Amino acid sequence: MKATSRSATIFQPNQGKTLFLLGNTVTYKFDDQVQGTKLYEFVGTATSELPPLHTHPWDEWFYFLDGEVAFQVGRRLVQAIPGSVVHLPAGVAHTFHIKSSQAKFLVGVSSVAAEQYLKDLAAAAQKRELSSSELIAISQRHGIQFVN
Repeated sequence: MKATSRSATIFQPNQGKTLFLLGNTVTYKFDDQVQGTKLYEFVGTATSELPPLHTHPWDEWFYFLDGEVAFQVGRRLVQAIPGSVVHLPAGVAHTFHIKSSQAKFLVGVSSVAAEQYLKDLAAAAQKRELSSSELIAISQRHGIQFVN
């Protein structure tokens, strides 16, 4: 059996690669290359653009640190405040809307596919204003489906 060398990962505040995405800030905080798990810090405002109701092929969980977020899971609406946790298995429809002036939360994902999706979306958004058809095309390439 081959031994795997693993070491601690430590990020101080304001460390980690940051993407600016549709008025939101997404900062990578943890990347498990072995299992594919990723952890992001998400900071958004009440005026930033957020995803419409959608599904994707990876598990996702949210831990709310600051602010108030109306979080929709299927038809259910949950008010997420600091300390709230939402876990979503792959394929569960969800979206959210920031109710306070700003919100901060951690987002964990179970697949490297989520990271590539964020990178592709951020790259397109940096070049120009992202059209809804472009957002749909990028999302579909990564297995994301929007729910009417």
